[in-house]
Amino acid sequence: MRVLRPGVMRTDLIRVQAKITAAAPVLVGHLAEQTAEKARELLSRNSHPYGTPTTAHHGGPPAMISGTLHDSVAASAPRPTGVGTWVARVGIIAGRTPWYSKTPAATYGAILDRGDFPWLTAAYRDVARTGAAAAFRRAKGFISAA
Repeated sequence: MRVLRPGVMRTDLIRVQAKITAAAPVLVGHLAEQTAEKARELLSRNSHPYGTPTTAHHGGPPAMISGTLHDSVAASAPRPTGVGTWVARVGIIAGRTPWYSKTPAATYGAILDRGDFPWLTAAYRDVARTGAAAAFRRAKGFISAA
């Protein structure tokens, strides 16, 4: 059995910790971008002209009219919130309003998501279920390369 010299394990653990710390924002950012991308995909599934009945089905994403909501979906860059903790936000860029309404995209997007036409919550759940594995593979590659 090989005996480790004093400090070898500590040095290795510090090296691993540094790699994980560097990979955390990559992982969080990737998951946020995947969620925003999935939300935009869901918002582009159905469309109809303004003034005509919606083609959306209850329980599914809303149908696109102008594309303002679709174009307003964004993910923020990851930022540290504490030791080893990172956060990125996915949501609607404030201040955008479609040409046919006075209601901002952020307002009606939230109403639709909480009501009969979930899109952001559905995107998050899908990425949490399927996209997390890809994000972890990407972070693992980052750790291995570091």
